[in-house]
Amino acid sequence: MHRHVGSTLALLILAAPRGAVAQTSLAGRWRTAFDVGIRVVDGVESSEGKGHARITLEVKGDSVVGQWLNIDSPGGAPRTPRPLRGVVTDSGARLETVEPREVVLRTPDGEQHFQTTMTYTFRLRGDSLVGTEQWIAVDRSSRGPLRPFVATRERP
Repeated sequence: MHRHVGSTLALLILAAPRGAVAQTSLAGRWRTAFDVGIRVVDGVESSEGKGHARITLEVKGDSVVGQWLNIDSPGGAPRTPRPLRGVVTDSGARLETVEPREVVLRTPDGEQHFQTTMTYTFRLRGDSLVGTEQWIAVDRSSRGPLRPFVATRERP
């Protein structure tokens, strides 16, 4: 019985640093590209152009806080950082924007306007964050499709 307790303790000691390393490696500055608009015609999606953003993340225990900053705002839009918050998960992290933004869906039947937050779910793969993004209406009445999300670590 003593041997079992010792091996369990050794296993816990070896496992603990790995979790801490995974959490802290999410911290830092990341770059991503995003669609500035998506057009769907006859079920086929196309991007209306790409923008680029810097994501800055800090890990505090099992919480992640940060900000999203457009670094080449299309159309000369102001560069205002958007706060992010989330949690560390077993496989990576889940983040969402703190402040809602408007999404406009244009269909042959007219326009629908939604106040939304963006949700990012990803895992760390080397120097990349890889996962999905999705807009979700604040009132949970609608959500967009899951789209790929990738960010790469900024080098100093």
